[in-house]
Amino acid sequence: MRQEPPYPREEQYQTWTGEGVRLEIVATELQDGRWNLAVINERGVWSIWYESFATAETAFEVARRAIEEEGIEEFVRIEEFECLDESHGVDSTMPPQ
Repeated sequence: MRQEPPYPREEQYQTWTGEGVRLEIVATELQDGRWNLAVINERGVWSIWYESFATAETAFEVARRAIEEEGIEEFVRIEEFECLDESHGVDSTMPPQ
């Protein structure tokens, strides 16, 4: 029997703000019921976790803990993504929610 790929079933969002920065935390439910996790910075750069989580709330807790423990700089640094900087003529603002 052919197994379907794990396309997203649902996405949940939380906004984290601090130190003048806004991050979007995204938990995506897959068909197997597990949740993937990503954090998106204001320039649209995604930090994606390789592991999945049993619940969306667990994923959100992991993201918040990572932001607090690793520091906001880990999520806003744009090294290797300089093309997203406003000085390169790209609008780096996140779309309104």
